[in-house]
This record gives sequence, C-alpha cells and structure tokens, in this order.
Amino acid sequence: TFNVDMSCATEAGATLNGATEITEVFVTGPWCGWCAADGYNVLTDADGDGIFSVELADLTGDVEYKYGINGFEDQEQLVDDMVDGGTCAPITDFFGYANRQISAGSTANDVFGSCSACEDSAGTGCTDPAYVEFDPYATTDDGSCGTLAVYGCPYDAATNYNPQANVDDLSCEFELVDNSCPADLDGDGSVTTTDLLSFLASFGANCL
Repeated sequence: TFNVDMSCATEAGATLNGATEITEVFVTGPWCGWCAADGYNVLTDADGDGIFSVELADLTGDVEYKYGINGFEDQEQLVDDMVDGGTCAPITDFFGYANRQISAGSTANDVFGSCSACEDSAGTGCTDPAYVEFDPYATTDDGSCGTLAVYGCPYDAATNYNPQANVDDLSCEFELVDNSCPADLDGDGSVTTTDLLSFLASFGANCL
C-alpha cells in the first residue's frame, strides 16, 4: 500500500513547479517503465484528509518508486533531501535522481517531495527578521513572531551590559581582573594550607 501526504505540497506550492492545482496523484517505477497515471496506479483521497492511497498487489521484491502528479506535470525531486542526510530515497546518485524503495507487501507512508514530516517540509514559522522568533528557513509566516529583537550585550557581568537586550550582538566587554596572588585558590587574600589541600584534591584530574 502506498500512502502519500499531499497537504504540504498544496500549501507550500514550492514543490509543484508551476502546477496550479493537483488533479491526479500516481505512483510509478521501473516495474511499469516509469509510466504516468494508468488507472491502477492512481492514488485517491477518499476522506479528504490530504493523504492519497493506492494498493498494488502484483509487485515483488524490492520496489523502486516515486510519486508524480497531473500526468508528470510534476514529480518528486528528492536529491537535495538525500544530500542533506535524508534516508527516504536510497536509490540515488546524489546528483540527478533519487528514488524511494520499499519491500513488496509493505506499507509506505510518505510526504510528497520530501524526506521530512509534513509539518517540517511546509516551512512555517516567523518570517520577520525584526523578531527574536525569526526562522531563516521559514517560507510561510505562522503568526509566531512575538518579541521584537533588541541587539546588544545581555550579560550583566559585562561593562556595557544592556538590560533591554535579548539578542547578543557580540559587543560585550569585560573588565580584566588583576590577580597578583595566583596561588590563593580560595580567594581569602593569603596562600595557606587550605590552598594546598585544594590543589592536591584536584591534582592529576583529567580536564579534557
């Protein structure tokens, strides 16, 4: 059984290569000569949840496949996903093609054009760089922008600490403390047996 989630493809639009709407979803592979829609390999979405399904009973062995729409108006492009570490399309040269694979009789649950879950592939998030929540990978704003970014030094130990800052702009400056008595390990102003015991307690410790 082949199940493919098309909801992110229709929402994001970026995977559709100019197709204005999805009228037909099909699965294809070398077992049919990479055929287009031919009736038996067309997936349907009976309950309207965005997941299209079809069961093909005559396949055997390891089945190489991918999904297409509208008579090959578009098809899955998974090379970038595999280059980025994806695992959904193991039949690939990491350059020109990347095809899925499943054992005959198994159930495939896929997302059209992606190795990621649908909520990840949609690319939703805060698209306004003026906010702390800004996501540079988001393509669709989901209303999550909430806190305006204030750049500065947010660390109170710095001499130029800005209590309003919530984004570190790497401008922090710290006052160097002159330690004229480096052997005073406990900081009491003198070097005593206590400092020696502190040293011996940690002597030989591996700090890596």
